[in-house]
Amino acid sequence: SMSKGTLYGLQASGGANVSGTLRGIQAGSVNIVTGKGGGSSYGLQAGAVNIARGRFYGLQASAVNVAWGRSYGFQAGAVNVNGGLYGLQPGAVNVAIGRSYGGQVGAVNVVTNDLSGAQVGAVNVTSGRTVGTQIGAFNYARRAKGLQIGAINIVGTDEGVVPIGLLNVAGNGIFMPTLWGDTSSGFNLGLKLGTRHVYSIVGVGLSPGKDWDEIADASIVDDRDQAKRLSLTGGVGGHIETGVRWLYVDIDLLISRIARDYTRWGEVDFNTQLRVLVGFRLWGAMSLYAGPTFNVAVSTE
Repeated sequence: SMSKGTLYGLQASGGANVSGTLRGIQAGSVNIVTGKGGGSSYGLQAGAVNIARGRFYGLQASAVNVAWGRSYGFQAGAVNVNGGLYGLQPGAVNVAIGRSYGGQVGAVNVVTNDLSGAQVGAVNVTSGRTVGTQIGAFNYARRAKGLQIGAINIVGTDEGVVPIGLLNVAGNGIFMPTLWGDTSSGFNLGLKLGTRHVYSIVGVGLSPGKDWDEIADASIVDDRDQAKRLSLTGGVGGHIETGVRWLYVDIDLLISRIARDYTRWGEVDFNTQLRVLVGFRLWGAMSLYAGPTFNVAVSTE
């Protein structure tokens, strides 16, 4: 069915519905509102494909929803695209081309401008500034203030973001090689990377010693510490400035997987470590740190 001018009411068909500025309902396989000059649509579009050329106020529900202008309200479908979101987009793929206020929930969420709100999905990308929350397996924001929760969190410029994940990267943050030693994982070479206050740690540790089979009683902790071990470590940490230029405090939570005799990954131990470190800046980017650790060890035996 087709309405050349403004429609106030209902269009329903099994095929396509085309209308000028709409204030009402379109229900069909394909629904199109062709309001010109930023014309507005008020109401509901429900079908396989919904297209609103002007601004849209209300609900679009279909497999594919497109609002060329700004969308005020709700887009629900497999693929949702709009010129700027003011509301909520739940779908498999959500794209907001303009500045957006609200939320995107889907497998892939993309905002090509600034976002004030939240993105929840497997992949979340904001090419502008994010003020709010990103929750997903992969989160990226060009600039960010708020919270990122995911396996991989990347921000170009940290403006006060708190990343919680396995790998946190900030363009103006921490990228620092580090060396440390302890009784559980031996000598370790690692990397800190993240924002100025929250970071991830990854590392590899090596502990020379006796072959595991040579140890008389491996259930004794002292004997275990004499065995050859290779460890893989990951964790998160927080950085605290004390107000004294050369003094800082780091609080880290680490989990290590430790292989006996370097290669026996079928016979591994796990160690969870909480450490509170006091750091002293020496010169340049070099510093020395030390502090107590609290460990919980679990054996596969």
